[in-house]
Amino acid sequence: MTILEYHEVSEYFGGNIRETAVDVDPRSDRVTAHDLGHDYPVLVSDVDGTLLSSSGRPSNLLETTLEEYMRRGGHVVLATGKIFGAIADVCRRLSCTDPQITVNGAVLVKPQTGDRRIMSRVQLDDLARLETILARDRIPYVYYESDAIFYRRGYLDEVYMDILRGFGEDYLYATPPEGPEDRSEVVKVLSFVRNGDLERTLRRRVAGACPSLSVTRTTVHYLEYMDRATSKLAALRCVLAELGYTLADTIAFGDEENDLDIVREAGLGIAVANATERVRAAADYITASNESDGVAQFVERFLLQGRKMTDYSGVSA
Repeated sequence: MTILEYHEVSEYFGGNIRETAVDVDPRSDRVTAHDLGHDYPVLVSDVDGTLLSSSGRPSNLLETTLEEYMRRGGHVVLATGKIFGAIADVCRRLSCTDPQITVNGAVLVKPQTGDRRIMSRVQLDDLARLETILARDRIPYVYYESDAIFYRRGYLDEVYMDILRGFGEDYLYATPPEGPEDRSEVVKVLSFVRNGDLERTLRRRVAGACPSLSVTRTTVHYLEYMDRATSKLAALRCVLAELGYTLADTIAFGDEENDLDIVREAGLGIAVANATERVRAAADYITASNESDGVAQFVERFLLQGRKMTDYSGVSA
């Protein structure tokens, strides 16, 4: 397994940008591929809360619709806050072969080989200041590297440990109580913080002490801290450049704050019905919830069957 740095683009993608027959609309810079039967040859989707139900497994409908979408030449890119090991089985079941976006854009992974391209890391001085801020209110947190999650031994109670096991127990490692000896490979810090006054206080403190870090809420339970230049959108731009497409050729599905940019900037942005209010407001359309297979329904009816948006009562503008 190899780990590639941000600048090693051509080597990571095999040295060639894929060639495709395209037409350029002279009235805009949008590139539309006509080797497919639809206008969105790249589909990017968040995983938990969007693509998958609470079962954590792809439905039969999702598997068959994405298989047909890819058979017609489409590309499926999953964009998750998890490490790749936690979604490897999903990629296998969906037959994903294109680079996948993990750790909220900090790491790209090639599913067939496991090769990783690290987009960014948390700077050591920022990390030290962040640890001080979190320790002030005894906020539990964990460290993410490109393929592992580290927690301080004896620092988390069993409730938090159960949550972490759901992230991928095979990739979970204990460190000494003072934390990992080598913090140079940390790409993300995740803390367990619910909505409320504490979140507002943390955001203010981090903004003042660590201006190069972003603070993003990914569920009602978690706040995540990463290099400010890192996001699912930034990683998606890199993948699209190598595939020979633009954001205008992309349909994006999401539900949480970390999906906001891809939903807003994609050629077509879709929120599932269970998405946050901000994501729903940014979306072009709202499909059914993740528990009702909203992504699969949308792909089947509008990308594969070519129905008009107004033909589906489960989707609203």
